Amino acid sequence: MRKIIYVLLALALVLQLSLLYSIASGYELWKPKPKIVSIDFINPKFYQGLATDGKRWIFSHRYSLYVTKIDDYKSLLRENEDAIPSELKREGYDHLGDIEIYEGKIYAPLVDKLYTKPLIALYSADTLEYLGSIGPLPQRHMPWCTIDPSSETILSSEFNNVNEIYVYDMNGNLIDKIELSETINRVQGGKLLGRHLYLTADDGGDTIYKVDTETGEVEVFLKIPTPFEMKGIGYLDGRLYVIIAISGFKANLLFTIDFSRQSINAATAAYLLILSIIFTLAVIYIIAKKI
Repeated sequence: MRKIIYVLLALALVLQLSLLYSIASGYELWKPKPKIVSIDFINPKFYQGLATDGKRWIFSHRYSLYVTKIDDYKSLLRENEDAIPSELKREGYDHLGDIEIYEGKIYAPLVDKLYTKPLIALYSADTLEYLGSIGPLPQRHMPWCTIDPSSETILSSEFNNVNEIYVYDMNGNLIDKIELSETINRVQGGKLLGRHLYLTADDGGDTIYKVDTETGEVEVFLKIPTPFEMKGIGYLDGRLYVIIAISGFKANLLFTIDFSRQSINAATAAYLLILSIIFTLAVIYIIAKKI
């Protein structure tokens, strides 16, 4: 009987040491993971993209723009149900994407029906009035745009087979391309935070990718497994906000993801494992003394 107990304790000790080694080696399981802290129902018109300047939220639909209070998505402050001006409609433009706010202006990617001449439509963040456009730009599709305030550049990409990020100056001149370490498909939204670009993809797994803009390295930041469609992405006070669109339903979903709260904490896991190893060794010692 004692031999069986020793074998089981030895196996437990080996398992504990193996797990501790995997933590120390930086195994993927133990890397910090962001945590989804809330899921809210939002207006079904808040469908395509979102952005904030810290004073309000602005949401985009295919043809329209909406402003809400910063702390209450249900409090609609202003709307422009027909945001695409008639002169652009006549040229075939019919679809706004995931938006950005910079220096009081909304930057809204806008594509035409044939996906041949995308541009960025500009609107007043205060009134939602159309102010003009940047482009056409040398892309086919343009599902999103985000701005790097440090370099005053605009970043964007195609929708499918995304293996590079386009970098434009504020006048729409292509000045650089960031080659990616892997190809991403069905990219819907993008938000730049420092050197890292967060891309949302409706790729069958509803994935948020994290791109290092200095190296082009791509990694999976978070998967949100839903049967619906991941859309735009925004950021406020240490949290990412991601729209999950439910076509035909009376509401869409807004996922809030906190950087500071992690679903798996390697340090805590290592601490608990060390305690369990000490406990196992203590049990082995006590049994050995009784023999």
